[in-house]
Amino acid sequence: MSTIEKVKGGKIYVKPFTYLCGLACIGTGALCFFGGDKSNIYGWLCPFYFAIFGLMMIASDLNIKMIIESCNFLDKYMGRGLFNVFVGSQMLDEAHATANIPEPNSMESLFAIVGTIVAYATMGLGFYLVVLHCLESDTSINGFQQAIQKQAAKAIIKNQFK
Repeated sequence: MSTIEKVKGGKIYVKPFTYLCGLACIGTGALCFFGGDKSNIYGWLCPFYFAIFGLMMIASDLNIKMIIESCNFLDKYMGRGLFNVFVGSQMLDEAHATANIPEPNSMESLFAIVGTIVAYATMGLGFYLVVLHCLESDTSINGFQQAIQKQAAKAIIKNQFK
């Protein structure tokens, strides 16, 4: 079995892992509300962003029409992957800012650890989705040549019957 077949075979794990990452983002948002860095406005808004982004991850995987229509990028693996990388990087930034607070309390320390783990898991899922997109899309030179040939054939046929 080739590496490409192994990666494509891992698609069965994407849905449950997306649900776990979405729920973890919601939970991390709640944890951030009580233990995040509140030194600026971003620290106050982050918990709500994380919760909304976690809900968007789950809703996109459940193919909820309102989310897919409003956020078309969540319809494809590439869009979902880049979205997950974005959410993970934001979470990692907030966890890093919280870890650098002088004399953190127990909630801040817990958020820094959990936030970092969830951030890396979410970014890992994002990178995996981007790889899946690249493997499933036919972007080789042959694919482009075939597409051009099909369009040329359609144009020729269309011009013949005018």
